[in-house]
Amino acid sequence: MSKYTDTKRIKRMLEEGLGDKIVFNKRWNQTFKPSQWAKGKPFGLITHHTAGAATSSTDPDAKGNQKGDNAGQIKFVENHPDFNSPASQFTLDRDGTVYVNCLGPTYHAGKSDPNNWIGSKWQKDSKCGKDAGNSYYMGVETVDKGQKKTFTQAQKESMGRLINVLADIFDWDDLELAHANHKSYAGPRKVDTKYTDDQIHGWVQKYGTSLWATVGGGKVPEYDAVKKAEEEGIANPAAWRLALKLSDLGFYKGEVQPKGSQMYPAKAVANYNEVHAPNMEDKTVYGPKMHERVWGE
Repeated sequence: MSKYTDTKRIKRMLEEGLGDKIVFNKRWNQTFKPSQWAKGKPFGLITHHTAGAATSSTDPDAKGNQKGDNAGQIKFVENHPDFNSPASQFTLDRDGTVYVNCLGPTYHAGKSDPNNWIGSKWQKDSKCGKDAGNSYYMGVETVDKGQKKTFTQAQKESMGRLINVLADIFDWDDLELAHANHKSYAGPRKVDTKYTDDQIHGWVQKYGTSLWATVGGGKVPEYDAVKKAEEEGIANPAAWRLALKLSDLGFYKGEVQPKGSQMYPAKAVANYNEVHAPNMEDKTVYGPKMHERVWGE
């Protein structure tokens, strides 16, 4: 089995990258048509909008932006009545929840536009020919009326994280080629999404996968609590969150231990200070400047 079709691996990585923002619908592990990827794996994610939603408000507290408010849209994308199969691999709800409908190919891309698609940067990369998008690209349906730029902040963050996670799963090296709007593929017959590919790429860059954000809840630890873990040699939530953050930044090597077991990450702190404070005598020390610098990055 290829790692690109190993559903247990893919599920684990999606869960690690999106935390409590991922839900697997009941048929997520089933195979639909087309039955396999043209070249063994997808080459990117085509971004759609549903053209229907309970609200256009971007207020996170608004009715229509809560989990369950768009159940009809979620159900429709999960099982398109014309095909008895998902209308895309993923549905992105207005509260930022990503629903996984399937992991293999399904009908979502439709016909390509020769003037838009053939010769585009995406087509040159994937070699996806005329009307072949379903066999080359995954899709995400974003719950939105599609009349204006009304994606919620939660949707933008989850979109960025989803694309980053999929890039890790499927070895998409160039993140600019990892996503394309439906209109970039289908041309004038489609208007989704209202955002440009460059705007969506900005979310990919800004809201990449983050252990600190998804596992650690995005909470900044108190400086004194980190120092307590350092000086007393104990495991506490502050040391755990620091380890998660340093892992995101590439300075913690290996697997961060669970909350309650993670000790002060002295080696990771030293790795960080080697780069940012090379003149420090003892680079394992966590100081006020490092605290400000780490949580501002």
